[in-house]
Amino acid sequence: MSNQTFSSFLKVYRPVNILMDEVKKRDYLFRTIKKDKKWKGGTYKIPLNTNKASSIKFGALTATASIHEAGTTMGEESSYIEIYQSLKFNHLDLDLGDNYEGSYIKVLKDTIEPAAVLYKELISNTILNGSRIDVLLTDGQVGGTCTVANPERFEIGQLVILRNSDPAAGAFFVTAIDMNAGTLTLSATRGGSGANISAYTTAKSSAIYFDNTVNTSNGAFQNSVNDLRSTVLSSDNGGGSTIHGLTKASYKQLQAHNKSLSASTAESLCEDIFKMVIETQKKGRGMANEVLVSYDNYAHIVASIETNRRFTVADSSFGYGFQSMSIRGIGGVLKITALREMDNDIVFAIDWNAMKLAGYKWFVNETMEKTGSPFFVERERSAGVGYEYIQDIKFYGNVVYYFLSYLAAGHSISIS
Repeated sequence: MSNQTFSSFLKVYRPVNILMDEVKKRDYLFRTIKKDKKWKGGTYKIPLNTNKASSIKFGALTATASIHEAGTTMGEESSYIEIYQSLKFNHLDLDLGDNYEGSYIKVLKDTIEPAAVLYKELISNTILNGSRIDVLLTDGQVGGTCTVANPERFEIGQLVILRNSDPAAGAFFVTAIDMNAGTLTLSATRGGSGANISAYTTAKSSAIYFDNTVNTSNGAFQNSVNDLRSTVLSSDNGGGSTIHGLTKASYKQLQAHNKSLSASTAESLCEDIFKMVIETQKKGRGMANEVLVSYDNYAHIVASIETNRRFTVADSSFGYGFQSMSIRGIGGVLKITALREMDNDIVFAIDWNAMKLAGYKWFVNETMEKTGSPFFVERERSAGVGYEYIQDIKFYGNVVYYFLSYLAAGHSISIS
């Protein structure tokens, strides 16, 4: 039987190291996106080529005053976004086994597995959709219930922000999830009764966001990542008008191809996506060769290939939280990747050279200033609790874009 202390187990079996390994294995986006790990704070500069040297004249030299040189500008991010996940280990949980070490390893496994899944979904959702977790499909009710598109994205006890277009916002705890009905019950207090959320209606485009990404006093967004949805979509299609402090409409390189796929059907979606990618390569001069889709739209594409002989599957693969296949069709081979965190109303055509995840201290734990311990210890006098060891794992970073014109969004998909 081991006679080591609980603290020594915590140092040997570091949760943050195990969590990092698990997230790397599980998160397709985090593994695939290009990275810059040198952003240690301060302003991050993003140099952009705004135009080519464009003075061309047939039959004679261009007049000196008419020569237009290549243009450059500098975008910037003033600071990275901070994301924290907190884990708690109770000292008394070790009494469940025959020895401390065995008990701790079991507790660690039971804690890390779901924590890694949650962190993986957080990072993927943040890159794809920003701080928005989901949208309301029905009006909020007086008793605290609402229907959402993706109830699997929520956890009991999770603190979230409800926001409507007024804008008005409030913080609520998730107290119940009905997976079959797709409903959540929200409370103003942890474990309390349902709150009156009738002010949050579908007519006011109500949605649910991560904690502290919306100011509940005025409804303003804060701590937001440069996600694909708001960045690739133009302002006319629900995206932002600026990126890195620059107006997107002022530069060709900052204008991604937007294509409405509102007329797409389950049978035509695959062909429509191929056409969108060809248009993107033509207009943006990039090499978008992968399209991110939802699982539902992936299923539509798979089914349509069975009947449309112009498309054939070259190869396929799958892993935790994603499925992928390479399809040979119009214009060559295109990789289609389904991600759990993708919404059904949109697809993204990606050239991975167009963007990077920049940051510092990814999945690093905070340490106590005086002792250097990776755990904060709390004494809980309640029976059955004892000492509590808390670890806060931080992620500093943001997504930066160099060639938005290499990317595309197929939006307004509404296939039932």
